[in-house]
Amino acid sequence: MEPQTFRTTITIKPSKEKFEIADSLFSIGSCFAEELNSLMRSGLLQAYSSPYGTVYNPQSIEMQIHRITHCEKACKSEIVSRDGAYVSMMAHGSVISTSPEELLETIDHHTHEANRRLREARFVIITLGTSYVYYYEPLETVVANCQKQNAKLFKRYRISVDEATASLQKIISDIKAINQKAQIILTVSPIRHLSDGMTENTLSKATLLLATANVTNGNDVQYFPSYEIVLDDLRDYRFYASDMAHPSAEAVRYVYNHFAETYFSEQVRNFAREAEKISASLRHRPMSQDKRMYAEYLDKTVQRVTNFAKQYSISKGYSPIEEVVLQLNNLKSDALAE
Repeated sequence: MEPQTFRTTITIKPSKEKFEIADSLFSIGSCFAEELNSLMRSGLLQAYSSPYGTVYNPQSIEMQIHRITHCEKACKSEIVSRDGAYVSMMAHGSVISTSPEELLETIDHHTHEANRRLREARFVIITLGTSYVYYYEPLETVVANCQKQNAKLFKRYRISVDEATASLQKIISDIKAINQKAQIILTVSPIRHLSDGMTENTLSKATLLLATANVTNGNDVQYFPSYEIVLDDLRDYRFYASDMAHPSAEAVRYVYNHFAETYFSEQVRNFAREAEKISASLRHRPMSQDKRMYAEYLDKTVQRVTNFAKQYSISKGYSPIEEVVLQLNNLKSDALAE
């Protein structure tokens, strides 16, 4: 008799295409995408997030990807005032400025930088959070963020499976137009939108799941089951934060480990595991007030990073390593200057 495990597990077929150290990943979508991206960066991997910030629904992601791939300029009509500053209806509230002109310039800079990153990316991960959208009457379009504008200016509704599918098809087409070799990974965020209501959240997620099923082909467009890992494998409130909506840090790590097993080569998994220890050393602060002792510690850490790079034959110009060395040298300069 087979022993009972009292849980359901998810079997994920390993990807034929593997992420190597020299590769880069571009992510766009909900805040869950940023959490996975952050763990990759802690592993000193070349992982980049969309500079427009968090975005949740397929139609808004479609708009942003189209802007990135076509290097479209931001429009003055999308800029609004919020809390004494200026923000864009087409980006997250973290993209902010003190003047409309400066904000337009910032967004256009973000667009060109994102275009470059997207062209170079070996993998592109798109995390869908909700199928509810906000239609903004003044612009006559769905926007990425309400930016605390008058609620009467919006219509909120859930898009259909066909509409979500059409947006995903356009996203894939636009990405492939500038990066034919990109491996596109679609996933649905396990974050629960409880403010919508339980039934509405379930319908919203179901819409996204059906849409992703319509466009995945198992080859260069794949589906990664973040939603199912948390909801069906972990399946316990112990793995949620105190708001009972966001996965806990342990749950995010569990999903990330599955992602790594699916898409990373063995060398990358080993590299990232060791690199996280280096990243942790950056958070070390001296117990002693001896500045020279701390400076010596930072010098040893720089040498450790240098040796680590040589061990994995990391070529000059690999930005995560260069950024760590720069950060260590800056910490040393600041410590000796105090």
